Amino acid sequence: MKELLKFNKEEYLDGAKLIIDSQSIAEKKAEEIYKEGFENIFFVAVGGSLAPMMAIADMAKQFTTMPIFIEQANELLYRGNKNLTKESLVITMSKSGDTKETVEISKYCSKKNIRVVSFTRDEKTLLAQKF
Repeated sequence: MKELLKFNKEEYLDGAKLIIDSQSIAEKKAEEIYKEGFENIFFVAVGGSLAPMMAIADMAKQFTTMPIFIEQANELLYRGNKNLTKESLVITMSKSGDTKETVEISKYCSKKNIRVVSFTRDEKTLLAQKF
């Protein structure tokens, strides 16, 4: 069988374990955010992190009538979206935790008092520490 280009089985399995181990933390945070309320959800990322965000957003649309937006981080930062308000929930993802565009949109939203939740593999990065 032909090997997948750049596929690292151990890294893939480590990532899956990290997701499973983080489930209770994510569920607790999600419940807290839900109780506080929000009017719409923005799924924001770049590159390879945008692909799973698109799939998650599609699933979310099956469970809610709430407006769901999928945005490239840099485009949202510079083009904007009139639906992005203090009542929005912005969910970002960055495997490295330091993707420039994702960090910048997270900073922008925080300055505007827009709630940001970031998913990353490394808890020592700016995204993990601040957002």
